[in-house]
Parts: sequence; C-alpha cells; structure tokens
Amino acid sequence: QGVYVTDGKTAPCRVRVRAQTEKNALVQIALREGRNRQVRRMTAAVGHPTLRLIREKIGEWELGELQPGEWMEVKCPQRKPYE
Repeated sequence: QGVYVTDGKTAPCRVRVRAQTEKNALVQIALREGRNRQVRRMTAAVGHPTLRLIREKIGEWELGELQPGEWMEVKCPQRKPYE
C-alpha cells in the first residue's frame, strides 16, 4: 500500500519474506519507482532497518550468476525516435 517516508508516500511494492531468524529476515522487495535510498528508508519507517542490500534485477536485466566484480555486456533495446 506504500509507506510514508520523508518525501511523501511511496508507490505500493511487493514484499516476500525469503528466510527469517529470531533477529533478522531476508526479504525480497519489488519496487515500482526508484527514489533515493528508497528501500533503506521504507524498511526504517516500518521499524526494520536494512542491514545488507543486494540488487538482483533492474527492469528486464537480471543479475543471474554474476559474482561481485564480474560484468557482462548487454545490448540496449532500440528506441523509436521522437516524432
């Protein structure tokens, strides 16, 4: 439903708990917008500050099996020129 942070209410997002211990939880969050430090501010606003953050996917591009320090070349989709 969205969370109120310093610059207003965020757009709704999907959250799934992947693993949980007595003190910590591993959650997967799918955002619809990309505000500055949004995940950290959202989790802090609900009383569960972010300790570690890993981005797995941006739009259609997924991290997949890439390890820290590795990279791969991607082709950007062709955009239609402005008319």
